Amino acid sequence: VPRTSRSSGGGVVAADTHRRSRSSDGGSRPIIVLGGPVAAADPAAAAAAAPAVPDKRRRRNSDGDGGGPSTDGRKNRHMLDLIKQLIMSTDMAFHWGLLGTLQAKIAGGVEQPGGLHLRTSEEDRVLLMKMVLKAADLSNVARPWDISMEWAARLGTETRLLVCKEKMHGLEESRDTTSVPAMNIGFMVNCAFGLFETLGAVVDEVREALVPEMHCNLQLWQGGTPP
Repeated sequence: VPRTSRSSGGGVVAADTHRRSRSSDGGSRPIIVLGGPVAAADPAAAAAAAPAVPDKRRRRNSDGDGGGPSTDGRKNRHMLDLIKQLIMSTDMAFHWGLLGTLQAKIAGGVEQPGGLHLRTSEEDRVLLMKMVLKAADLSNVARPWDISMEWAARLGTETRLLVCKEKMHGLEESRDTTSVPAMNIGFMVNCAFGLFETLGAVVDEVREALVPEMHCNLQLWQGGTPP
C-alpha cells in the first residue's frame, strides 16, 4: 500500500488514488481516494462525504408546475404525432377520403362557416399539410416533361416487376402494364388531376404553375402537341 502523510488537521491524507482496505467480513475492497482526509472505508460514510449531485429529474416547467411533464416535452410529443400523421397520409389507401374531406371544406368556403378555416383551425391546417405532402409525393406528373418522362419510365419498370411477382405467387394482376403512356394517362386523369386542381383552389402556386404543367404532360402522353 502506498504511504500516506498527516495533514495539518491531524487527518490522514492519501498520497495515492487507489488502495485496498480490509472489510468487516474478512474480504477486501478498493477505496478510491480523490485527495483530502479519509475518514473511513465504509461505503455509507464515503457516500455521505461525497459532494451532493443536483437532482435533475424534477424541474419546474414554464407553467410553474413542479415535477410535471415539461412544456418542451409536450411540444415534442405533439410534433412526433403530427409527423406520423403526415407520413401515413401518403398511403394511397387514405387518398380518396382525404381528398373528399378537403373538397367538402373548400365547397363550404375558405374561412366561412362550415368551410376551410386555415387561420383558426389546427385540424384544417393539418389537412392541408397532408394534401400538400401527397402532392409532393405524386409530383412527377407535374414536373417538366423531360423529368416527368424519366420518372414515368422508372415507375413503369417497377410496376412490371411487381406484376411479375404477383403472377409468380398466383395473384391477380393489379394493373395494366402494357403501355407506359396508358398508365400515366390513366393515373393523371383518374387520380392526380383531382388532387392538384383541388389543392390549387387554396394554394396559388399549385394552380398557376403545376396544373398547367400537368396539362402539357397529358397532351404529350396522348401524342398531341402541348398547349
